Amino acid sequence: MNHSSQCLQILSHLQKGNGITHAQAFNKFRISRLAARIYDLKQKGHPIVMHWVRGNESRYGMYILKSGERK
Repeated sequence: MNHSSQCLQILSHLQKGNGITHAQAFNKFRISRLAARIYDLKQKGHPIVMHWVRGNESRYGMYILKSGERK
């Protein structure tokens, strides 16, 4: 799968109001370089931010679209 189609999958997921983590990106879309695709989307002007989420004895980043960008 090329970078463009990976970006489209991620963007579509985010625009539905969903957040995405590295584990979710891999399990759902088989994307192993989520941070790189998020960077690509940000370069195209999409206002994506990362929030830290606490899990069981760990924390991880979840990417979301800033308010106003969700469809």
